[in-house]
Amino acid sequence: MIDRAPKAKKRLIVFCDGTWNKEDQKSRDGRPCPTNVLRLFELTRIGDSDHAPQIVHYLRGVGNRWDERLTGGGFGFGISDNIKSAYQFLVSNYETGDEIFLFGFSRGAFTVRSLAGMIFNVGILRRDRLHLLEEAYSHYRSSDPKWHPRSDLSQAFRAANTHGDEKIKFLGVWDTVGALGAPFGFLFGKLLNQIFPTQFHDTKISPIILNAYHACAIDEKRWPFRPTRMELTETRKIEAAQVNATQVKSEEYNYEEAWFPGVHSDVGGGYPEAGLSDCALTWMIEKAGKHGLCVETATPARAVAPDPLAPMHNSQSVWYQLTTRFFVYWPKPLLKLISKSDAPALDRVQENGDFIRQLDHSDVLAADEESFPINAGFVIDLSGCARDKLRGDAGYRPMNIRESEPARAAQALV
Repeated sequence: MIDRAPKAKKRLIVFCDGTWNKEDQKSRDGRPCPTNVLRLFELTRIGDSDHAPQIVHYLRGVGNRWDERLTGGGFGFGISDNIKSAYQFLVSNYETGDEIFLFGFSRGAFTVRSLAGMIFNVGILRRDRLHLLEEAYSHYRSSDPKWHPRSDLSQAFRAANTHGDEKIKFLGVWDTVGALGAPFGFLFGKLLNQIFPTQFHDTKISPIILNAYHACAIDEKRWPFRPTRMELTETRKIEAAQVNATQVKSEEYNYEEAWFPGVHSDVGGGYPEAGLSDCALTWMIEKAGKHGLCVETATPARAVAPDPLAPMHNSQSVWYQLTTRFFVYWPKPLLKLISKSDAPALDRVQENGDFIRQLDHSDVLAADEESFPINAGFVIDLSGCARDKLRGDAGYRPMNIRESEPARAAQALV
């Protein structure tokens, strides 16, 4: 009998694009304007790469079908279909030992984070259990305690139907937007969520996610585009706290949120001018490459050319400002009474309709060990691109960076 070499692991790589984003999108003047999700999809080597075959799966963003242009784009409906489509791809291809990489932008970032949450809750079905996909999704979205990931019923379901060894090797997302339901007006949003539930999605960082990287936009001011920051599950916090007394940084887990200059699509891509978005793309390629992803440095159509000093775009239109003032800023006292959990975000809405994102400053980033235990491997900081822009662009002063921060950020690079 001839001994055969061990079969190489596969890398299963899912790419979920943002709202209204698709593979052939162009600007108003006809220029291609792909997002970072599509560009990384194009740059990723397929087939046998570095002795590990890489299999890719790209999904357009919600709002691309004619019948969901408004509901998908404005309210986020259609995310469930994309989650299930990506999950079916994993069910069809996953084998024990395979590595899973997930990438997304905007609501596509929310989609892959929800996909990771579904895998944490119900595992990855074996191929002969594909007919249970809708049942698995129902368990994932259930608020019944009997379907908690650690419950006996959940564990029995996974033991009978899934591989049982699933890990997410890498989660890479650009500026996660998770404001589902009505983009303006809490009361209308709550009514819609009763009819079309959107609040069940689990986007927290669970123990099955080994490496997670989130590129956030410093300068985005639109209220409907408020970010969904990374947060650890209670299980992950408990695990980290149990060994936190050692004060030794985790080698197994790596979680990082970095703030990049520009508005939403200056970070996630989608403009023909890609100097700023290429900064966030390069950062993600470097992080994913360290964990095994094999990519090219350029496609025939476009090279990756980061430029931190490139001009920013203006996404905050008069329409967004007026609707935010009318539906959010003026009724703010009432809205705080309705939902106390939304008060911190509401406090950051300005009279002119701008929403100022809460940016953690580098001198306090490591202070909140209760939320981000040191052993969790969690890092939050300004990106090198942001520091370069603060140092090299005298006119660049984001509203959410204190007066002392630009000088201190520039000083760090001297």
